[in-house]
Amino acid sequence: MVLLAEYANWAAKQVLSLAPHERVQEDWIPNWSRTLRAIQRAKGIFELLSIICARWEFLGSLYLGTIKDTSSKEAVEYVSRFLSPLNQNYRMIHNMSGQRTTSSEFFSMLRNQSLHGYTPAAISVHDGTQVIAWWIGSDEQAQEHHLQIHNGVMHVDANKFLSEFLASLDRFGIYLVQDQDIIDGRTPSDRWRRGFWARFKPKYMAKIAWMQEGYERGIPT
Repeated sequence: MVLLAEYANWAAKQVLSLAPHERVQEDWIPNWSRTLRAIQRAKGIFELLSIICARWEFLGSLYLGTIKDTSSKEAVEYVSRFLSPLNQNYRMIHNMSGQRTTSSEFFSMLRNQSLHGYTPAAISVHDGTQVIAWWIGSDEQAQEHHLQIHNGVMHVDANKFLSEFLASLDRFGIYLVQDQDIIDGRTPSDRWRRGFWARFKPKYMAKIAWMQEGYERGIPT
């Protein structure tokens, strides 16, 4: 075991050693790109999509400065702010059935089960006699109908999905450089550091106690 103070000092170094935009642009974009392209080359398309969706959730927590446990809410916020401007079809993916008012059906379909090794699930619609299925690939049909429901099937082109995600990271980095959008009284950089610090909270430790450790180390809380 190590002392809490030692762990907290290490975590603070991760949060503060680079400016938020530098961490995104100089660390995550090149390193995540290499990792995700290696998965793509290995034909791990379910894994590719599920990891990207999980990144939405993580990045959304930094965008919002979330200190609680995260959920699809953070993913939806990240997609709305940084992916929808790249491809308007992202606006349609969270409520494909027309029945959902919270969370994201796409996130549930292609992140939750796939990340744990299961096959992505379909979405039940109407009276339960129909479903929205999925088609994931890099063929002509997937490209033509990327992020659209065609013949009752949600099509996802893996190549476009990856390139759009990397482009959204670039947009996020630029957003952090500008550092102007105030939400809940905090700048983007302060929310980023606050949310990133919260992700290091030791299991079973009280949130308020961990945020106090951050405050003592210069983390915006």
